[in-house]
Amino acid sequence: MDVPIMKCARCWHVEYTYKNQCTSCHSTTLESATTKGKGTVYSFTKIYTSFSSNFDKSSYDVVLVQLENGMKVTGRVEGSSLTIDERVQLKEIDSGCLYFERET
Repeated sequence: MDVPIMKCARCWHVEYTYKNQCTSCHSTTLESATTKGKGTVYSFTKIYTSFSSNFDKSSYDVVLVQLENGMKVTGRVEGSSLTIDERVQLKEIDSGCLYFERET
């Protein structure tokens, strides 16, 4: 699965999050594009919520993934025992959140 990105048509700078103008050259000629959703775990942390209507989701892992093109994106990974440099791939995008899984 691919990750949606924005690419500047003027300087080719790439942004993950939606922008109205390029943060590098300030051009407004941004185009939608995609990049491969595979990469490695750069960093991660576990988030705990004390009060939740969904007790099965009272904790979750937030992961910083360095994609194969060098871009870093945040998302979630289900499961436990993540390790730095572990290979992951994009599983789905739900409400703007990237969900990764261990690469098979």
